[in-house]
Amino acid sequence: MKEKQTGRSDNGALPKTLGSAQTRPLFEKSGTKDFCCNCVLQENKGKMKLFSKGRRVSQAKDRAKQALAGCRRGRCSHGLHIFAEKGERHVKTENEILEKAFDLFLKKGFSESSTNEIIREAGLTKGGFYYSFKSREDLVRRVIEKYIKTYYLCPLREMEQCWEDARKSGWRGAATELLLWNGFFRPLRFENYRRSICREDIMFRDFYFLLYEGMKKFPEVITLSQEYAAEKERCLRRILECGQACGEIRRDIDLESHITMILAMQDGILALKVLDDGIDDEEKYRKIQKQVWAEIAAPEAQEGFADGGVASAVS
Repeated sequence: MKEKQTGRSDNGALPKTLGSAQTRPLFEKSGTKDFCCNCVLQENKGKMKLFSKGRRVSQAKDRAKQALAGCRRGRCSHGLHIFAEKGERHVKTENEILEKAFDLFLKKGFSESSTNEIIREAGLTKGGFYYSFKSREDLVRRVIEKYIKTYYLCPLREMEQCWEDARKSGWRGAATELLLWNGFFRPLRFENYRRSICREDIMFRDFYFLLYEGMKKFPEVITLSQEYAAEKERCLRRILECGQACGEIRRDIDLESHITMILAMQDGILALKVLDDGIDDEEKYRKIQKQVWAEIAAPEAQEGFADGGVASAVS
C-alpha cells in the first residue's frame, strides 16, 4: 500500500488536502506563528488546497513563509477566517459572527440564547467558534463593545462635534436655539444609531429590551449607561449656560429644573417608542425643543424664534 506523503513531493509540489470532511477551522503552524490556509493558498497559486490542522508550513517555500508573516492565530492581515467543509472553503469574519449573535440576542435575549444556537446561526462548529472567541462570555463582551457601547457613544460624539464646530467658528451663527437642536436633541434620534452600525432593520423595542437585560446582568452596561447619562446632562447644561451668558436665555429661570425636565421628557419619548416603534422621535424632539425654547428664551431671542426658530433653521 502506498504511504501518505507528508512533505514536499519530488517535483516540488506542496502537499494536497489532508483535512477531514467535517467543518472545522484549519490553521497552519510554523515555529511560534499560526497562519491561516488562505494565505498559503494565495501565495502558492492554488498548489496547496489545505493543510490539516497541525501540519507544519516549514515545508512550504520560503516566499510563502514571508507572505504569512502578518497572519497569526486565524486573524490574518486580510481579516478573514477560513473554514473547510467537505472540501470547500468558507470565509467567515468575526464581524459576521458578532452580527449573527447580536441578531439572536435581539430576538431571544442574552439569557435565552445558547452557545449552540449562536454556532448554528453563524454556520460554525464549536471548533470554529472557539478559534474566534475564547468563550461565550468573550463573545457577549464583544457584542456589548460593538453594539451597545456604540449606542451610547454615537450621540455623545455628535454632541461634542457640534460644540467644537461652534467653538472653532467663534460662535458665529451658533444661536443657542440652533445649538440646542444640533448639539443635543438631534443626536438622540435612534435613526442615527441604526446608520452608525449600518442596520436599518433593527426595531427599537427589541434593542431597548436587550439593553435593559444587559443593565441587569452586566456591570459594564450599567457603567456605560451611567456615564452616558452624566455626559448627556453635561452637554445640555453647557448649552443652556452658554445661552444665559450671551443673553439668549433668561437669567431668572431655574436652570437645574429645566435640565431635569428636558431629560425626563427625553426619557418619555424612549418609553413611547418602546410601545410603538413607528413613532417619529425626531418630530417629538422638535416639539420638545420648541416648547422648551418658548419658556426659557430671552425676549430678544424670542423674536427670532417667532420668525421661524429652530424648525425653519434646520429644515
